[in-house]
Amino acid sequence: TMTMLDSDRLASRFPAFNDVISQTHLERKNEITGLYRDFARFLDGKIKDGRLKALVMTNLETSCMYATKAIDDELIAKEN
Repeated sequence: TMTMLDSDRLASRFPAFNDVISQTHLERKNEITGLYRDFARFLDGKIKDGRLKALVMTNLETSCMYATKAIDDELIAKEN
């Protein structure tokens, strides 16, 4: 059977950002996490619960983390 992750759980894994940063930077980070969240919802509805689904979600979360970190690193490089 497939159990859907609830919205709160998905939001905690793929959070929106409220950092005190430029609006453009914030929008880019939120756009990326929103796309990851949408993809996570899609996969959640298509993959049965189990070890592989957990691995999919964990690796998607890791990928999201690195994608938003890349945006942060770009901003830091511009400031230095």
